[in-house]
Amino acid sequence: IDLLSTTDGNGYLLIGADGSVHAYGSARFRGSLANNDVSSSRIVAAERTPDGRGYWMVSQRGKVFTFGSAAHLGQMNAHELAPIGAFAIGGTGDGYWMATSTPPAVPPNSGSGRRAIFSNQRHRVWLVENDGKVAANFFVSARADKPQPGVYQVFSKSRHTIAGHDDIRMEYMVRFTWGVEQAIGFHNIPIDGFGEAMQMESQLGSYRSDGCIRLRDDQAAQLYAWARVGTQVVVID
Repeated sequence: IDLLSTTDGNGYLLIGADGSVHAYGSARFRGSLANNDVSSSRIVAAERTPDGRGYWMVSQRGKVFTFGSAAHLGQMNAHELAPIGAFAIGGTGDGYWMATSTPPAVPPNSGSGRRAIFSNQRHRVWLVENDGKVAANFFVSARADKPQPGVYQVFSKSRHTIAGHDDIRMEYMVRFTWGVEQAIGFHNIPIDGFGEAMQMESQLGSYRSDGCIRLRDDQAAQLYAWARVGTQVVVID
């Protein structure tokens, strides 16, 4: 996806969409994301540092990865304005810009009126108002075969809840359908019995859940505040 030339012009790095790095000539390898779980977010851009001793990579979800002398100065991880379309650094390397692509439009044949739309294949949720305006859209993690496409309604909400097994806890639960034994809904990234998050925010946008739809904490809180009991939820492929 990118070629980074060395400052002396005698080498270059080839950056792959999976975060792999291949060094040629005088270019120094300083790390990569290849075969790393975090590279589940596709890399869309890369830049080298002005001193030639490091480089940045940026995923389509706005996650920034640093190597060598590259400084981490902020990111847009799982931001509603993702996907990221371009990345550029300042002349001295003490700042950078991220340009977003146009956020995906509301999918066709996804209902009408005030509703939450979840697209399983797109790994995305839209919150749509009565007038058709999109209040927000988020990258999410769910499961490939759950929930089934259809039209549902929010039937209960819990600010704090548990999964009922393995001491798993989650917040901002918004339930709209049922699995075999438990409710399915939207919530934040769960915390396991050891106090660890069950996935990284950078992995939102990939299949990670046992059935529910996981969001970043602040986005789960936003959906929780927006969705009332009775709010329509449209699930599409």
